[in-house]
Amino acid sequence: MRTFLGVVVGYALFLLPPVALLRIDPEASVSPEFMVVATMYGMFFAFLGGLAARRIARRGDRRAGAIVAVLIAAGALGSLLTFPEGSSSAAAIVTLVLFAPMAFVGGGVRGRRPSHSQPGISPR
Repeated sequence: MRTFLGVVVGYALFLLPPVALLRIDPEASVSPEFMVVATMYGMFFAFLGGLAARRIARRGDRRAGAIVAVLIAAGALGSLLTFPEGSSSAAAIVTLVLFAPMAFVGGGVRGRRPSHSQPGISPR
């Protein structure tokens, strides 16, 4: 149940902020600077989505972040297959190549563990 909740929250964290803050007309031309900033913004939220999914699921469970990455990639592939060539295909390729891997990386980040051994003494 925690893994499912982590995946839902992680995917929503990836999807909702960019949709809410970057609403633009897909047919409108945008500057290269805006595209770079929007790409970095999407990568950041994909990373946070994977990280949140893992934290909610369990600290040692990397599946939740990987599932978020797969969902992001599946959405991009679906977009590539259903939309005609144009601006949406470029966005789908960026999503597939950059955003999905960032969610996977975010889901693989380990938190700090407290040290149970004393310095200079190796565990048996």
